[in-house]
Amino acid sequence: MTTISPMTNKTGRALLSLSSSRWSLKAALFSFVICAGTAFPTSIVKAESPAPTVVVTIKPLHGLVAAVMKGAGAPELLIKGRGNPHGFQLLPSQASLLNKAALIIRVGPMLETSLSNSLSTLGGKGKVLDLMSIPTLKLLDRREANVFHVEPAADDHKSGAEKHEHEDHDHGEHDHDKEGHEKQGHKKDEHSSHNHSGHNHDDYNVDAHIWLSVSNADAIVTAVAERLSKIDPERAELYRKNAAAEKVRLGKLSTEISDKLSPLTGRRFMVFHDAYQYLTRPFGMVFAGAVTIDPNVPPSAGHARDLRRMLKTGAIACVFSEPQYNTKIITSLIEGTDAKLAELDPIGAELETGADSYEKMMRQLINEISDCLKD
Repeated sequence: MTTISPMTNKTGRALLSLSSSRWSLKAALFSFVICAGTAFPTSIVKAESPAPTVVVTIKPLHGLVAAVMKGAGAPELLIKGRGNPHGFQLLPSQASLLNKAALIIRVGPMLETSLSNSLSTLGGKGKVLDLMSIPTLKLLDRREANVFHVEPAADDHKSGAEKHEHEDHDHGEHDHDKEGHEKQGHKKDEHSSHNHSGHNHDDYNVDAHIWLSVSNADAIVTAVAERLSKIDPERAELYRKNAAAEKVRLGKLSTEISDKLSPLTGRRFMVFHDAYQYLTRPFGMVFAGAVTIDPNVPPSAGHARDLRRMLKTGAIACVFSEPQYNTKIITSLIEGTDAKLAELDPIGAELETGADSYEKMMRQLINEISDCLKD
């Protein structure tokens, strides 16, 4: 039988104690490493790279892009407040922003005309997304003449968004004033049958207010998500998921617009400048004329007399002004007539920016149109 002496017992306990101390020290060091990793995650986990800098020219587009980028970052808005995209001039700070941008999103040279030279030098063509070049966009011809005959609404107008397909260019809602049109050097059939497939014709013959069509907004969301996914593949799944969610919201908005504007078929209206056919044409409202073709150029005295004569017939239900421009000319035109005056803001100048600003702007527009044109 083996016996353990008291000395052996003491040595064993000492060794056991030393072993336990070493284990405790290792455990303590391990715990420190874990705690340190928790306290300073950047030392062991690579930080997510920042989202690319995206600059959007106008607020309606900014809202759509913000919806696609939600959770990744916010795009920068170039033209703020009541800035006019037709005649916008860059400040040095804005030029610097464009230079740093990974992606610049605009409608196209037909709208942001004054920016074209700056974008070609500061931005570089490779990082500019011209939305009018999207193949799936539905485009309408620009209406050059600013006076039109006031004709009865077409008998076959139906309620609902299916009445006027944008591609067919059936100008039943607005017969051109042929004499006025030809005075500007246009042949009578010059804009009558453009085939927009592929967008091969001169962009300057196209109405640039593309965002006022919800189906176009849907196509824009898809194109933006795909472009962002290419330049920022790390977040491609997020961009596509956000785009899908925004397209659902746009579908609901389209239904709201149809419910609101379908009852207005045949109602005649006049505008400050011709910006709304993407919104009004599918519902058979009759565009009777515009105060000016170029919003920066006042109408001639002769043209003002023509508008006044049309308004005196009592056939024009409403005249729409815009907050970006002086309303004095419109106020004088409608004085003593039955036409009502309302304000439309096609760029949402007074709205806050955000992922829902496009929907807010469109609802504001259809409410103003409905309130002014309804019987």
